[in-house]
Amino acid sequence: MGKMSAVPQAAPKTKPTSFDVGATKVTCLIRHLMGAEEGKILRDARAYAVANGVADPKPEDPLYLLGNMYATVLYGYVDEQAPAELFFDGGAAQISACFDRDQIAMLWARQQAFQDECSGMAAAVTDAEVLAWVYRIAMGGADQLDELRPHRKNEVLRRCCSLVIDLTKIIEATANEQRAAAPAPAAPSAPVSASDGGAGAGAGAPKA
Repeated sequence: MGKMSAVPQAAPKTKPTSFDVGATKVTCLIRHLMGAEEGKILRDARAYAVANGVADPKPEDPLYLLGNMYATVLYGYVDEQAPAELFFDGGAAQISACFDRDQIAMLWARQQAFQDECSGMAAAVTDAEVLAWVYRIAMGGADQLDELRPHRKNEVLRRCCSLVIDLTKIIEATANEQRAAAPAPAAPSAPVSASDGGAGAGAGAPKA
């Protein structure tokens, strides 16, 4: 094959998606980000934080993180008719004007989940990992999941839901078996009438 320059460059993978912008449902493509876009995202995140008053932004700074989400959404969504063109053609300002924080976080998480799929980071979650996360969530709350990548978080939550469903089926089956094995209740005895020689029969007994 020779040098890398001789290798045909493949177009980034994409995936159809849709979301609401106000009362309008729009469709576009999520794009797998390459190294070039990742570099743009880091530069844009730093520039956003600096422009908003952070002299030396760090990755954990809220404004840096917000700028990172803006840039990821900007470069991570493309026109479904022209995948080489960005869907958000008005830049980060357009994104901030159209969406609130939670909606931006949702778009960011959706792109990052697709990024993990394309990068081979979406490995299956083992049963042991699921049980470990069940204990962690039970002891420390759902915030424990914040350290996971979006796709991994979704997989853990999906497996936890499957576990709950499986346990519910086991409980129901056990209850049905117990009901089936329980002895049938005795049939109620018929009331005794005077004509059958019961307590009321004394009225008709022969006198001494």
